[in-house]
Amino acid sequence: MKFKIAIAIIFLSFTSKAQIIVNEKNENLKKKEEPKEEPKKKEEKKTDTLNVEPKTDQLAVYLEFAPGKSVPTIESNSNSIFSKPVGERANEIPEKVWSYSVGLRFKVNNFIKFQTGIGLMKNRESYSFKEQDTSYSYTTDYNYIYLPIKLFAEYHKVIDFKLGAGIMAQMLTTYKQTGEYKTVSGNQIKFENAKKDGLNPLIVSAVFSAGFSYRFSDGMSIFFVPEYRYQLSSTYIKNHPYIHKVNALTFNFGLYFHM
Repeated sequence: MKFKIAIAIIFLSFTSKAQIIVNEKNENLKKKEEPKEEPKKKEEKKTDTLNVEPKTDQLAVYLEFAPGKSVPTIESNSNSIFSKPVGERANEIPEKVWSYSVGLRFKVNNFIKFQTGIGLMKNRESYSFKEQDTSYSYTTDYNYIYLPIKLFAEYHKVIDFKLGAGIMAQMLTTYKQTGEYKTVSGNQIKFENAKKDGLNPLIVSAVFSAGFSYRFSDGMSIFFVPEYRYQLSSTYIKNHPYIHKVNALTFNFGLYFHM
């Protein structure tokens, strides 16, 4: 009886060990058969520029600087009862001019752009007369706030070529004339005049321009557009003795910020 019990215990022990070994082998086989998961690829970090849609040319903000040269003209006002000869004022000398402006440019269609803004402008002219015993000279500055309204036709390539025309309203802010003269007796006398009497508070000019722009990034372009400005109305009021105008050639350049 004891022998039979011992045999049964040995058999059960062997059977359980065999079962454990078989289970371990089965688990190992399952692990081998299971396909290995491919390591997850690191998600490439997308830059902000990829997450944002490319900027269109529907709207742009511009900053512009325009240095140049003025060409003053003056003539007697034949329509005024106060008209008088121009005299030495016909010899006034062209001087450097400049303007700064900021504004918006809108896309009308693929070829036409509309541009408007606000800016500051300075016109300047001078006169100088010298002889052995006497001299007379002055410089005159006209400062304006101006509102340009322009249309541009553009031809799009790597560089955008453009032709433009428009009008410009100029509102006089300050006027200043400084000068000096030498009397026959040798005295040197300086003078200054800042009165705006007789000056037209609002004048209008026509502008014509041609140039190009280059878009060097998604959000910015640089432009260079020389411009000719032709003054339509006189610097002086209607009944002034003279008709005075300041035409100018300017070299406009700056930046577009595309929205």
